Order: sequence, then C-alpha cells, then structure tokens
Amino acid sequence: PALVNVLGMAHTEALIQLERQDLKRIKGDPGSSDILLEAGPPAKNEQDTYTVKSQDPPPGTPLTKGMKVKLTLWNAPDKAKQ
Repeated sequence: PALVNVLGMAHTEALIQLERQDLKRIKGDPGSSDILLEAGPPAKNEQDTYTVKSQDPPPGTPLTKGMKVKLTLWNAPDKAKQ
C-alpha cells in the first residue's frame, strides 16, 4: 500500500485518513507518534486555516513499518509568527 494524499484536507480529516493506514498520532508524545503535525505559515485564506499545506514523505510513497509522516498545516492568519 502507498501513503494517501491528504494535501488540502482539514487536519482532522487528514488524521483519520492516515490512521486508517495504521499510522498513529499520540498527543503529547511526538517520539512515539507516526504522524507529526507542524505549524506552517499563516493561511492566505481563512478557510485554509489548519488544512494540510504539505506532507512528507509525499503521497504515493510505499508504506513501511515505523514510517513517520510530517504534516505542515496552514496556520491561522492572526497567529502569524512575529
């Protein structure tokens, strides 16, 4: 099986899709999590807030045991880093 494409999805939906592939997210324990969420740049459009900007490795990558997937999310426009 190959990694699903979660680009542009709301982060909650993206997590569901990845968890269906036996990848796990353990809140508060990034060392044990297969899915890592990272705050990205502020969204240009309000509706893009907390959607997946990028995923690493890219969609279609063969799934392997112990694989880590990093999702970078568009951040809220008003939470832009100063």
